[in-house]
This record gives sequence, structure tokens and C-alpha cells, in this order.
Amino acid sequence: MKHAQRNWKSVLGFGLVMAVTFGALGPSVHAAPPWVDGVSERDQKEARNLFEQGNALAKDAFFTRALDRYKASLALWNHPSIHFNTAKALLALDQPVEAYDHFWLALQHGGQPLTAAQVEQALKYVGLLYRTELTHLVVRCDEPKADVALGKRALLTGPGTWEGLVRSGPVSLALTSGKRELAKSDQLLSAGRRVEVTCFKRGKTVAFDLVERASTDADMVALAGRSPVFPKAWPIDLEAVRASESTEDLGPRVTAPDAQRTKVLAICDKAKAGTDLGTVCEAYTQAFRERERLTNEAEAARKEAASKLRELTRGGIVDTLR
Repeated sequence: MKHAQRNWKSVLGFGLVMAVTFGALGPSVHAAPPWVDGVSERDQKEARNLFEQGNALAKDAFFTRALDRYKASLALWNHPSIHFNTAKALLALDQPVEAYDHFWLALQHGGQPLTAAQVEQALKYVGLLYRTELTHLVVRCDEPKADVALGKRALLTGPGTWEGLVRSGPVSLALTSGKRELAKSDQLLSAGRRVEVTCFKRGKTVAFDLVERASTDADMVALAGRSPVFPKAWPIDLEAVRASESTEDLGPRVTAPDAQRTKVLAICDKAKAGTDLGTVCEAYTQAFRERERLTNEAEAARKEAASKLRELTRGGIVDTLR
């Protein structure tokens, strides 16, 4: 009897231990992944429906309509796979800045639930876009109530600083106060470069001062850390980015050679030093033509790189949400 009682107690004790053990393990084993947590079944179902509609449109090359479906799906469900397909559609539509953001957001949970091939693709695009299509721009303005615009895009109202990625190529910077234009500058932004623009005042004149250097990995990390697009304390796997970059050659970098830039500056210096008005005008005309040629060459190289990058987007989208 005592032996049977001991067996009963041992069985009960073992059962309690197992219950506690599985009770502790159960939530972690069966817990929903972070991208599912807090998303209702109804929203998931509607997001899947929109996602599948987007896929059908993307496979028929209706990328604008596909992008609308993906964005509507993301509004319901912040899912890495939806970000991945959104990025592919944006690339096909030649929108590299937005594509860059969505590729990073597709990797925000360490690459899950993407496949290894999709993770490799996302890392490849991130590195290629940052170095061949985009310029890391920093704009500072101390002029109170002065507005700085890049083309038609308003960046900031002074005093303040704006930092982010913009598309490389020829751009126009303008500084205005109300309806009055204070300064304007046409610039050629080279890909893979960090360009710092400062608005400064000299007497009654306001102008732009531009300093350019090659972008670094530290620049990429710092930019992501300050961007409202990315989660706080979200790690960037730079080693994986570097490893993936070498697997695809996009051809020429979108930047004018330093030797040619030096030539333009030398021509301008010659013009400044000239005393004869005809010589000065001729030198500045030569400098303008050389700068225009460099701009056209850089734009042609950018278009070639963008074309090759878009070719990589064909196929490879995520078919189902997991």
C-alpha cells in the first residue's frame, strides 16, 4: 500500500513538474511571431487578400497598381514580406529612396520570415542602392524662417538641419523667405557620397557652401538610427551587406571622375584670375560646358545603373504571408 502510495505521489509529482515545465515553455514555443502580435485575424485576412491582389498585378507588370495594394496591405499589417514586395515594386517604378527603406524594413526581424535567398536579395539591394543610386545629404540653415527646398521638395525651415537620402543626379537647391528668393544653386549629387550643404550669410548675400566626401558604413548606421522609418535600436548587418554587394556588378558608379572635376575648378580659377573681359567670359563658358558634359555623363551612368537594378527585380517576390 505504501509502495502504491509512493508511486501515486511520484506520478503526481512528475505530472506537476511536467505541467509547470510545459506551462512555462508553452507560450514561448507557440507564441506568435513579432510581426503577428497585436494584429487581428480580420486585419490579417484583409491584408492577405490585398497582398495577393498586389502579387497578381506585379506578375503582370502592373507595378503602380500593385504598389497601391501593397501599401494598403501594410496599413493593416506591418509584415516583413509585404515590405519586401513593396520594395521590389518601387524598384520597378524607379523609386530608389523608398525602395531602400522598405528593403531594410523587410529585414527588421533578422530576416524572418523571408527565405535565405530573399534575405540575400534584400541585403544586395540595400548596398547597391546606397552606393549607386543615392546620395547621403545633410542640409544646415541658420537663417530664421528661411525655407530650403530640393527641387519641388521642401526640406526644412531655418534654423535647423535636415538629413536623409535623396536620389543622385542634377538637382536645384533654393533658399526662400516668403516669396523672395535668397539663394539658388544647381548641383550634381554623386551616388555613394555624403554631401553637406550649409546656408551661410556674407553681408547681405546668402549662399550655399557644399562639401562632399565618400559615404562610409558609419554614415549608413547613423542615418538609420535617426530615421523615423526604422525601429529604435535596430541593428544593421553591415558585414552581410558588404558580402552581398560583390555578387552583382552594376557597371559604372554614378559619379564624375575627380580628375574631370578638378579640370572644371581649374578653368574657373583661370577665369577669376583673368583681367581681360573676353578671356574671362570664354573661360567661364568653357567651364559651364565642361560641367554640363559631366552632368550628362553622370545622368547617363545613373540611368544605366538604374536599368540594371530594375532588371534584378523581375520575379522573386514573396508569394504567401507566413
